[in-house]
Amino acid sequence: ERFSWADAQADYHACHPASPPPREDRFVFFQTLLPLGNGMNAWGHLFLYALATGRQLILGEDSGKMPTLMCGPGGAFACGVPWVSADWLKRRRKRPLSRRGYDVDAAKIYDDVDVHAPARNFGYQYRNVGTWLRVFPDATRVTRCAIEALRCTGHPLDVEACAMARAMQLLAPGPRLRRGFAEAALKEADHWWLGNLTDFRAVVNAATAPEHWEALRDAHWRRRAYFVDPHAGGAPRFLGALHVRSQPPHFESPNGVDHKRVEIYEQFFNTMAKSRLWTCAAQHARAADDARGGARDG
Repeated sequence: ERFSWADAQADYHACHPASPPPREDRFVFFQTLLPLGNGMNAWGHLFLYALATGRQLILGEDSGKMPTLMCGPGGAFACGVPWVSADWLKRRRKRPLSRRGYDVDAAKIYDDVDVHAPARNFGYQYRNVGTWLRVFPDATRVTRCAIEALRCTGHPLDVEACAMARAMQLLAPGPRLRRGFAEAALKEADHWWLGNLTDFRAVVNAATAPEHWEALRDAHWRRRAYFVDPHAGGAPRFLGALHVRSQPPHFESPNGVDHKRVEIYEQFFNTMAKSRLWTCAAQHARAADDARGGARDG
């Protein structure tokens, strides 16, 4: 069953009437200097914070490089929450949140300032939903109500995975690729892809945002049914994915290049290139596809 961010906020407030009712004129501004992984930790944190304070999530020109590349006017996705200008933000009263993400003073958590914004350089360490919400008054109830409002109780995923999935469903619903980004991805794949592009084209085309989608989103974004399990609509999806994550050495060495780390980094990728990982991954993909009676390339 589909439900919206507005539904989740209303359900949370019904569960915890002492919390502020949802308001469309009070905001949490997502900003970070961090790259994707830690930046998404920060987003998940603010997602829960906005749910528990009745505020609306926004991004904008001052959000930082990662949010801009992901959700900005020239970014990859037509994201699920509004994008605001620097001028819009300047005209609102702002309160910076503490280094831990928000102040422990209940009067400030629930204050009437227009916009709350986190420290841009802080990397939130993910543990669980309760840890993120522990500074709220009556944290046990806040945590329970948040989980119930996100309809994660009894979910096939565990509670933590469900909460993270909800956060990402709001940020990148669908997801919705910007047309220019999708066209560039298809062009690159056509040049580099080893195999048939049929599946890749189907997935990218299905995920591309329709014209004027963002204008429609901004008019009614809180009530759009972004949350759904399992994915509805029958849009093509890849059967599986292989994610290899590595940190470039210069990200780890703020005081200069660490040549030892550079050697380890290069050795890792040389080993990966010569390993049986890719062959094994392809075999698993073919076996999974055969099991469902398909014949896919790419």
